[in-house]
Amino acid sequence: MQVFKDEKGREWNLEVNICTVKLVRDLLKINLLELEVGSPPLLTRLGTELMLLVDVIFVMLKEQADAVGVSDEEFGRGLNGPSILSAQTAFFDELCFFSGAWGGRM
Repeated sequence: MQVFKDEKGREWNLEVNICTVKLVRDLLKINLLELEVGSPPLLTRLGTELMLLVDVIFVMLKEQADAVGVSDEEFGRGLNGPSILSAQTAFFDELCFFSGAWGGRM
């Protein structure tokens, strides 16, 4: 599990696991198990389309956000340059760990 803070000082615990992968798939129709699929591939899109990445991260944190009453808009307002970089780093670190754990290729 990776932890990052947003601009408002809120701490978020980000973890890639089967439950979060399923939630992203169900809510965003994005399969994090198919990183090489698409043109450009999903992995490339996650690295270059900031709004897509933030949407994925928010869905992964949805349970935490709901518990503290943070909407997706409020979550977005809490992300500035440094906190976006922290969230991005946390996401890709988790994705690498998860992918390595199940033998997926990155």
